[in-house]
Formats: sequence, structure tokens, C-alpha cells
Amino acid sequence: MKIVQEKKDNAQNYIDVLKATAQAHSRLKDVFKGTGKDAINTEEIKQLCQSVLAERENDLEKNNLSTKLDLKESEMIKAQEILSEYSQTVKSLHKNRTL
Repeated sequence: MKIVQEKKDNAQNYIDVLKATAQAHSRLKDVFKGTGKDAINTEEIKQLCQSVLAERENDLEKNNLSTKLDLKESEMIKAQEILSEYSQTVKSLHKNRTL
């Protein structure tokens, strides 16, 4: 029965990691996309995504695509806090798993 409990515990840890990942992603989305009147609109999102998806740097120049994503220092600090919390959560869950 011990092996069953270990597998159950590992599965729960995996679920907890997925939940932590989803929560961190959602919080980071709010930081990068903004909320309320400061939110980036759909067209701006498309422009930002195009620059990320461009295959080569010269594609950006050739297609006049922008890589602009202006973040305030406070937004970068908030993003770092979110990532730090996420990292600590995942590390603690990793330590709790059984091999």
C-alpha cells in the first residue's frame, strides 16, 4: 500500500505544480498585459506577438515589426516577485515528492 500512497502523493504534487504554474501565468499576464484602462488592446497584442514569432531578426526590420514592450520598473519588480514565489513553491513541491 505504501507504493500506492507514494504515487498518489506524487500525482497530487504534480497537480499542485500545474496549479502554481497556472496562477503564476495569470498573474504575469496581468503585469505584462495590464488591467483596466491601462490594458494593452487586442491590436497591440497582435503586434507584440508578431515580433516574438518572427523567425529572424531581419524579418522584424523587413516587415517593420516592433519589439516594443515598455515595462515600468514597478512592473518588472512585480514580475520578479511573482517568479520568485513560483520558484519557491515549485522547489518545495519538488522536495515533497517521493521517488
